Amino acid sequence: MPRTNRLQISGFPYHIVSRGNNKSTLFYTNTDFKKFLRLLESARNKFPIKLYNYALMTNHFHLMLEPLQNDILSQAMESILKPYALYFNKRYNRTGHVFESRFKSYIIQTESYFFSCCRYINLNPVKAKMVTSPEKYMWSGFLSLANRQKDLVKMDHHELYLALGKSSEERKNAYSVLIRHQNDDYENRIKTGRTVIGNRNFKQQIKNLLSEH
Repeated sequence: MPRTNRLQISGFPYHIVSRGNNKSTLFYTNTDFKKFLRLLESARNKFPIKLYNYALMTNHFHLMLEPLQNDILSQAMESILKPYALYFNKRYNRTGHVFESRFKSYIIQTESYFFSCCRYINLNPVKAKMVTSPEKYMWSGFLSLANRQKDLVKMDHHELYLALGKSSEERKNAYSVLIRHQNDDYENRIKTGRTVIGNRNFKQQIKNLLSEH
């Protein structure tokens, strides 16, 4: 079962990434995507976590989660990945590992990189050339956050998202513009493999919290 690195401090959003074993396909049909989302929503209801965003690709997925309790993130992820792996192997008459041996988690400096992370996640299908714009991809939180589409999975709204407008329509319009046009170094930071995404002071803050943890 995939295990995350040891950063599991409550009160911060995490960018979670997991891939199929040997980059193999995780989702073949709509049924597979829906099964994963049901497990994701179940985890959100069962554990003290918030779900801010997601994108399910064919051979990997991105989640933006905030644990509200220390050391709960691995449990929540296990409640998603383990039953999905059992489902997947049974459905496709296969055995062995479904996911890579470890899922990745990046702790995010909220005020500086919350929307950067959202942008990276929601534009992932565009970057992969699966669609030409984020609203054309069905298995992403963008449709809920930027369009008037019913949620495929119940999501939480961070205070930064709520501050984008006084009404739901204002927030959706502002989010759509922000995600499409924001430009920063988030992707480069992810590629370095560092597990803390933020400035020097934030990294020191996390280091101090880990020493107390």
